[in-house]
Amino acid sequence: MTIDALQEPPVPRSEQARVTTRDLERARGKVSLAVTLSGERHAIRDLGQSGCGRLLFPARAAAQPLEAIVVNTAGGLTGGDRFDIAVKVNEGAAATITSQACEKIYRASDRAARLAARLIVARGAVLHWLPQETILFDGSALDRSLTIDMDPGATLLAAEAVLLGRQAMGEAVETARLRDRWRIRRGGRLVFAEETAVDGAQGDWAALRSAKALLGGEAAAMATIVHAAPDAGARIDAVRTIMESTDIDGGASAFDGLLVMRMAAPSGLILRKTLIRVLELCGGRPLPRVWMT
Repeated sequence: MTIDALQEPPVPRSEQARVTTRDLERARGKVSLAVTLSGERHAIRDLGQSGCGRLLFPARAAAQPLEAIVVNTAGGLTGGDRFDIAVKVNEGAAATITSQACEKIYRASDRAARLAARLIVARGAVLHWLPQETILFDGSALDRSLTIDMDPGATLLAAEAVLLGRQAMGEAVETARLRDRWRIRRGGRLVFAEETAVDGAQGDWAALRSAKALLGGEAAAMATIVHAAPDAGARIDAVRTIMESTDIDGGASAFDGLLVMRMAAPSGLILRKTLIRVLELCGGRPLPRVWMT
């Protein structure tokens, strides 16, 4: 038998015409992590990774919080792709979760890319959820959700940022769809809920972006930060001072043990510089090294 005899016969043109984008292979990634306190060391208790999802763990001193870097080996997400993250920080443990690079959301032909994170923070635990920025490319579609269940005695610092294209590459976003969903529960009670839905699929992104209720001008980057801790509100004046000293449009408010910050910036670089200062202030320690490379 020849090699040719083992090959699949060519697909007839009549069959090719019926193939749609939904029939194409899609990326699937999933990572899960549980962190425990073992003596003085914040250690991995459970670890799972599949598809295009991977976790890296940089070397650190024994008493330092566990640092995990989420890696998407697919190099980005497009329509129909899905990436799921599940993290549990057990009682007394501390962890920082970040990403290897900015997550790239490419042009979608039909369905949205889905990015979902579920975080659990137990009593006395500390979790810093600090992924690097998400870049929306022209024609992209993203459905992202962040669900957090935390104990009243836990500490949380969570940030999500979005860039509208890469300015340094001369890219502009004319059509894009974004749905961003936050839910934070403390002791089972919903304390923070936010829903953002922007549909610029009809080419009206420029008008949406200039609307005061959205970005309030020609902003090219935006971010939301939530700090939940008994003393979170004590940092509000320092945070506002940082924001007022930069070309950032936004504000900060404190309520019910939460410090909520929203930012819009004319460029990703300005946003990142401000984010670094605010996150290090609220977190009380330097950001992961991947943020600086």
